[in-house]
Amino acid sequence: MLLVVQFPAVVHATATPSSGVSISTSSDVELSSLSLNGLVQINNSLIMTLTSGFSVIGGGQPDIKVSFNGGASTPTSQNAQASVGMILYYVGAGKNFVPVSSSNISVDVTNSTNTLMYNIDLSGEAENVLNYFSATVNNLTLDDVGFEGTLYIQVTFSNAIGNLSYNGFLSFPITLQGNFTSVSIDFTIPEEYDLADYTLSGTDMIKIFPNRAQENLEITPMESSVSDLYLEWEIPATPSPTPFYNSPPWDWIIYGLIGVCLTLLVEIGRSRFKKYRLERKEKNKKEIR
Repeated sequence: MLLVVQFPAVVHATATPSSGVSISTSSDVELSSLSLNGLVQINNSLIMTLTSGFSVIGGGQPDIKVSFNGGASTPTSQNAQASVGMILYYVGAGKNFVPVSSSNISVDVTNSTNTLMYNIDLSGEAENVLNYFSATVNNLTLDDVGFEGTLYIQVTFSNAIGNLSYNGFLSFPITLQGNFTSVSIDFTIPEEYDLADYTLSGTDMIKIFPNRAQENLEITPMESSVSDLYLEWEIPATPSPTPFYNSPPWDWIIYGLIGVCLTLLVEIGRSRFKKYRLERKEKNKKEIR
């Protein structure tokens, strides 16, 4: 069964139920260089990769939540990593950065009703940073310290791609609400195909290659927004061989000549073999006498 979802001045068919992604953060953590990259495979699976930087100043309850809705089935988690690579502290108006060895942060992953959910709780990291500096810097509080890091998540959807006649399509809602201002969106389909439709909430994306489209989506921090990504491409039908009875007249003549030649060759071979057997038989009789 297919649902029809209408965007401004455009009508598209969408998968049922729809796949999609939701990204949210608390106000205590800021995301930077947030990007969503989709790669459609020739077997109609979809690999989604999310990358982002994050920074936290002070205490509070900083956390990042990402959920992938797989539609009819739960997507598969391929990789999920969060790590801190820089810590800092303030003294007066000064900001002091200290690079540190990459420290991994626990990423909590749960499955619920065909949805894969990631929760990155950063609330304990500020306390760790404060303890790190307390031996060398006096009178620091949680509000004086911070840290920066990176987030990487990759999942695979097995059923995100739909088919409509000879066209493949992807309908992928993107729900955003958090402390960030933009997200870079980049989707690629197999190079054998050419994108015929590539819109984000009804507005054309930038088609940088025949099989690839991009867009930079601007949002207002901490306000909820939903953008509907839609891609469609033609899948060339595999040509079936023409039955011989539908062939042109000249093909019939050629087939007939080939058949006659084959028949003559078979008859000549039989005649020569029969003659050889008779000669061999006569020769054997003479040798017996």
